[in-house]
Amino acid sequence: MTIHPMVMFHMKPNESYSYKDFVDWIYKSVGQLANSEELINAYVNYLFESGITLARVNYGIRALHPQVSAITYLWKNLNSESDFQFRDDTVFFNQSQVEFERGKLVVSKFPTGRLLDSVYTKSPIPSVFRNKKPYRYSFLDEGKIDGKRDFEILDEIFSQGVTDYFLCPQFSYNSPFGYMSFSTKNPSGFSIEALDFLERSSHLVSIKLDQFAQKMTTESLLQVYLGKRTGKEVHAGKILRGDFEEISSVIWFSDIRNFTGISENLAPLELVEMLNEYFDICIGHIEDLGGEVLKMLGDGLLAVFPFEPNHRVKAHFKSLLAARRILLDLRKKNKERSAKNKIAIEHGVGLHFGKVLYGNIGSKERLDFTVIGDAVNISSRIAGLCGKLRKAVLASEEFANEVDIHWRDLGIHDLKGVSQPRKIFAIPQAEEMNEKNLSAT
Repeated sequence: MTIHPMVMFHMKPNESYSYKDFVDWIYKSVGQLANSEELINAYVNYLFESGITLARVNYGIRALHPQVSAITYLWKNLNSESDFQFRDDTVFFNQSQVEFERGKLVVSKFPTGRLLDSVYTKSPIPSVFRNKKPYRYSFLDEGKIDGKRDFEILDEIFSQGVTDYFLCPQFSYNSPFGYMSFSTKNPSGFSIEALDFLERSSHLVSIKLDQFAQKMTTESLLQVYLGKRTGKEVHAGKILRGDFEEISSVIWFSDIRNFTGISENLAPLELVEMLNEYFDICIGHIEDLGGEVLKMLGDGLLAVFPFEPNHRVKAHFKSLLAARRILLDLRKKNKERSAKNKIAIEHGVGLHFGKVLYGNIGSKERLDFTVIGDAVNISSRIAGLCGKLRKAVLASEEFANEVDIHWRDLGIHDLKGVSQPRKIFAIPQAEEMNEKNLSAT
């Protein structure tokens, strides 16, 4: 958790709700703010300096992301923080928090399919989107101290001492789904003037918040589709055709054995399910150990484990550890598949290392970020031998010489497209693990 200093923006006397002053403030201030968290905190501070005391502010926006459906930014006054707790039945893809001087901001990312959970459906948010109008509920005007209200969230926040609740829809071209809500414990609630100011100012703030969201979406999508390292490179401007750098790396090729035969016997949806299960296992372990998947090639993967000269052996060990973890998880997955009378997933990995060119290649209209070089071709051809030799993990002689483990020398083999035959090595332990994988089915 990081604590940020609170930046105070003082208003002119007797102009607490001057929209003109607010426009001037945001024009001068937004360029100094790095992200949505800082902007929301600065906006809340401005409102406090204007005389609008708040217990909670919540901003939500739909996310264009294959894993995340929506993101919320919940600011909670430190004096009220213990009052506002998340529901125990809500599952988050990811949560983080930043503590500022006046309050704490919690960022929650909802996984795909969870947008319409109880937090959303039991609030006024859906009706606000339908009506395209703000929603206000004053507990001071309702004439009762408890009881069933229109939305469950109103009963919840009333129990926390809130006197007034105000929800504004925030629409833009990029974000058809967006809202900002304000809660106060002020004994007088929100005045009419304060409500007008909140509605107008929140729309202006949401424009900049939308820009931050689009930037974050671009970064995250690039990482999802290109990989963490490659996504950062592209986002940083490495986008020109022929823009390459030479790197040293372990090259990993893997694929599902007999995939062509399997595809003839499975319905398309069953085939997609198998591929997703396989990629879930492989990609997670490769990335956890510092590798990056550059391509999904049908049923196969191209990955790299880049290294500096003094970390060469470490990169080799990490790639082998990834291979081991994948085999262990495939054993578990095949037990599950066997119980459902599904075909087992058996795969092979080819490993080599060397210097490769890492960067952009393609046509003027269509570019691809990849690695090219002899090491890539050799690794691919070694992986192709896995089925023929019935081995789970194969490596070049150069790779095997880098890692002091028990290898099995499989002799010299011709590699398609490679001028000289190469000596190939296998790992007995991997063979044993693979046999157990198959026996599990």
